Amino acid sequence: MGAVRIALRRGEPMLWGVAGLGLVVAGWAAVAAAGVVPASGLPGPVAVGRAFASLLGDADFVREYLDTLATWAVSLGLAVVVSIPLGLLIGYLEPLARASSLVIDIGRAMPVVTLIPAAIVLVGLGPQMKISVVTFSVFWIVLVNTIYGVRSVEPLALRVAQALKFGRVETMRRVLLPTTLPYVVTGIRIATGIAFVVTLSAELLGATTGVGTVLVSYQEAQRADAVYAGVLAVSITGMVLNIAAQLTERRVIRWRPSGQE
Repeated sequence: MGAVRIALRRGEPMLWGVAGLGLVVAGWAAVAAAGVVPASGLPGPVAVGRAFASLLGDADFVREYLDTLATWAVSLGLAVVVSIPLGLLIGYLEPLARASSLVIDIGRAMPVVTLIPAAIVLVGLGPQMKISVVTFSVFWIVLVNTIYGVRSVEPLALRVAQALKFGRVETMRRVLLPTTLPYVVTGIRIATGIAFVVTLSAELLGATTGVGTVLVSYQEAQRADAVYAGVLAVSITGMVLNIAAQLTERRVIRWRPSGQE
């Protein structure tokens, strides 16, 4: 009985979540059945469920969906590869930090979606446009988190490294990286969701490939059930990516410096 009670307690948040989702779906079905909103604008959950199952078997939809995931993965990977070494250098070298502070402030404050027209002019409507916009959007997140991580290193640790005659590369590897890693992983977790959202935004506003373009075509064809089914697909994907990022963060980082958010 004790084991059963523990299992129930652990599963209680999930049960509440399922119950809440069930209430939302029930309310949705009631609104659709009552005709409060025309079916052309809000089809019922059964119709959307059928459309969702149909999309999973649609080769064109699957191809564009995989294109979106590929854009997300490549963009996030590029941002991480470039921003982490640069963030280590900026955080470690004070002259470089002072020289780059204004550029970083401008870059991180810039509304990324407004750059889509400029990116289209620069590289066209192909995959390069999406990758450039998404990479730019998440580059600053990982960069700033890395810089904060370097600045959180205890000065005593740096003095010890200096006393041991560590070079800059060895100091970064043995002193800076272990302390900075929690900040870096947190930055990547945050960037994971934002990269997916910006990828979809670029596809909705101006790309020629990706699941966002498919949703636009469904909207133009007034296929409301397919639109909602596509929204459901990308919502589930975003949730899965977020959960995966959180689990990875917990596995990689089993401790956090005090005060880290």
